[in-house]
Amino acid sequence: MICFIIANPQTYPPPGEGICDEGWGEYGSHCYFFETTETATWRQAQIKCVEKHLTASLASVANPQENMYLAQELSARDPQNGAWIGMYASSNGIYLL
Repeated sequence: MICFIIANPQTYPPPGEGICDEGWGEYGSHCYFFETTETATWRQAQIKCVEKHLTASLASVANPQENMYLAQELSARDPQNGAWIGMYASSNGIYLL
């Protein structure tokens, strides 16, 4: 699973101190948490994100650059497996974020 939170620019720390908690990766104004050692259903993964941080959810990909960052980070951690992100199929087969 890949969890993310939107970092609040109003609470950014001083330069050089980073905006993300320990164990979370920073990209743009988002913080990401990569979990590649546990298996879970999509719903379980979403719950685990909230357990990591109250405002976290499964990551959604907004642009090709963010997709590349997530793919590279995931590949570096576990090149054999994928991870859940926020997209899911509705009952009529349409994918939603």
